[in-house]
Amino acid sequence: MTSRDLHDLLRDFAHEEGAASAATAPDPALEARALGARIARQRLVRTGAASLGAAAAVVVLAVAVQAAGPEPAPPATPTPSPAPSESAAPSPTPTATPAPAPTPTPTAPVPTGVTVHPDLPPAQALPDGLLGATSPGWALVTYGAGAEVGPVVLYLVSPEGVVYEVPTEVPLRRSPERGGGTSLVDWLPGTSLAVVAQDGTGGATEHAVVDLLTGEVDGVLETGDDQPGPRFVRDGTTDVLVTRYATDNTAELVTTVTVERRTSQGELVAALPAYTQLPGFNDGVLDATGTRLLVGSTSGVQVLDTRDLTALHSVPMPAYGTGGCQHAWFVGDDVVLGCSTALGTADLWLSGEGGLTTLASGLPGDPWSTFGTDRGVVVADHTGGAATEVLPDGTRQAVPWSQRVVVVSAAVPGGALVLQVSQGESPMSVGRYDVASGSVVTLLAGVRPEASLTLVDAR
Repeated sequence: MTSRDLHDLLRDFAHEEGAASAATAPDPALEARALGARIARQRLVRTGAASLGAAAAVVVLAVAVQAAGPEPAPPATPTPSPAPSESAAPSPTPTATPAPAPTPTPTAPVPTGVTVHPDLPPAQALPDGLLGATSPGWALVTYGAGAEVGPVVLYLVSPEGVVYEVPTEVPLRRSPERGGGTSLVDWLPGTSLAVVAQDGTGGATEHAVVDLLTGEVDGVLETGDDQPGPRFVRDGTTDVLVTRYATDNTAELVTTVTVERRTSQGELVAALPAYTQLPGFNDGVLDATGTRLLVGSTSGVQVLDTRDLTALHSVPMPAYGTGGCQHAWFVGDDVVLGCSTALGTADLWLSGEGGLTTLASGLPGDPWSTFGTDRGVVVADHTGGAATEVLPDGTRQAVPWSQRVVVVSAAVPGGALVLQVSQGESPMSVGRYDVASGSVVTLLAGVRPEASLTLVDAR
């Protein structure tokens, strides 16, 4: 699929979804929770058998024709040759003209260092030093071809959509939910270092920092199931933030949170005292520079200095009741809060040097369908086929949307979104959508619905 095709799909979504019946639309809150958790995966009956059978028939037919050939002629009856006359000149013997040698059909060369499979996208071999030269806008993708079997390949995708295969020594699993291998959790752009999850001692999940090219383990960070996994601070160091959640199911789902900063080798740098999480709050948001961390406790929402995890300042909260404002994002130097209303709409508040001010009210959609970028906030209405981008100065613009759009990542420079676009029973596309201009760069095209994708962007 070309960039133009993906752009046309996005442009037409508003019209298509507006004509859809509201009775058949899924619950927006449930859908958005599923979309935000992971990339949607669909399965359908593979249709390659028909073309494969046709190819086999052609081969069998060609073999049958070659085996049959023309019937041999009967042997000739010998006749005596007359004796040559002395005066007669001998007749020249005719010389057979050799048949021209058949020209071999050229075959496409197999790229060196690239895995070839009918369900994998075309890719190039990774040039030496390219991982070390990456910057925000690049992405790493774990791509599992086929539904259950087939190669699992690690790709590096440029901001322009050029795909390179990374010759990793790490045994990657098909998806984070599958055991028996290693799954990608985070990646530090400009290096070959990644945080991975793997099966540790006793079957518990173990997180570690590894070198993707050599497979060497830099350090084991922590072990535990049902944890989000460490992530790089991205402040010019190779340090990571390790966040752990412990929920007491006997005390009204009270969740205790601990946050630590550690080196990539696992050495402790700083620790935040344990706190009780504000119910439903999207904890642990990092700003684009990696220097500020947003946490929400029952005592209030705070912005922390990532160097030592000390508080920089508190964030005032509007009065929506407990759990009313569950989402917050850094937009430049400010914090934007997303709050749910009793009418099922979303309100946005700006918390900055001027205090707490209303940014937008009554937007269709809800905070579970809201995505903060480094430019502004996009509030999506999955049932209405539209979305609204709101900038810190209050400027709004409409954004085409659809139930077939899944936000893979919002942490892309320039306020762009990485989207996965489903086309029903057709291959999917993954593209970078620039909300401001409406332009699209296709990162991966022709992704079969049964494929497994895990994308980590370089923000």
